[in-house]
Amino acid sequence: MAQYCYANNISIAGRPAVGSSFRQVRGQIEPTIVHGRAPRNPREIALGAKLLGSIGKSIGDQVVVASGDLHRKYDIVGTTVLPGLGEAQPLAGGALFTEGGLERVATNPVDRDNYVIVRLKPHADRGALFRRLSDSHAKVRPIPPAVPAEIERIRQIDAFPAILAGLTVVIAGIAMAYTLVVSVRRRRRELAILRTVGFTRGQVRAAVAWQATTLALIGLVLGIVLGFVVGERVWHTVANDIGVSPSIDVPVLGVVLLIPLTLLVANVIAAIPARSAARTPPAVALRAE
Repeated sequence: MAQYCYANNISIAGRPAVGSSFRQVRGQIEPTIVHGRAPRNPREIALGAKLLGSIGKSIGDQVVVASGDLHRKYDIVGTTVLPGLGEAQPLAGGALFTEGGLERVATNPVDRDNYVIVRLKPHADRGALFRRLSDSHAKVRPIPPAVPAEIERIRQIDAFPAILAGLTVVIAGIAMAYTLVVSVRRRRRELAILRTVGFTRGQVRAAVAWQATTLALIGLVLGIVLGFVVGERVWHTVANDIGVSPSIDVPVLGVVLLIPLTLLVANVIAAIPARSAARTPPAVALRAE
């Protein structure tokens, strides 16, 4: 539980902004710090990345914060993400102060709104809690958590990467099947010669399977490396644009499971051309050549 206080009548370097502060009551609920650190004394401030970029400042600079005729200087110590409570403000467009730092510029208590932020357990009945608070406290107005507009826009295209990945897998499977069929047809003479010198049908099928496995391994190496590099670059661009942390969680288990699954699918695809190559009599293949 934490007390959240904000003032929307301030300006930072001449730009209107919402100033916020947190005071821990029980447990630990803190705003996200993207770069740098959170303010520790009344003369420090952390700004949203969009606000920081719009005023042409960076971490380590000083900035003037004004409220009415009052002007105060603050040291910028970090960038932060401060979603508003039902306010249509940019996700990375606010300012974080210490409690004393906010009172230093928004001196009138009337200019500061106070909220209590609570973190519920995963299976808590939020609806019942809100109804109970509304019924027992006439002045309490529960506000459910709201998804910022920037995050909601990303959610709207959440299915696109999965669809794109599925199409890529289908195209890769078709390309592999075509490559193996064409390769077997073009190398009928070589396979026939191998049969005449002692290759069994099983060894012919194994040769085609090894070709499919080699292609799959090359695709895995290139795909995983390029996927991580390109994916990280794309996400960094998106994250920096909306002002959130660009850190990523790598699905290690998914990547590990992807390797045997890909090899299995490649060998299943190779089964048909391998069977065809193994069944072709050497005499027929050599006569056709």
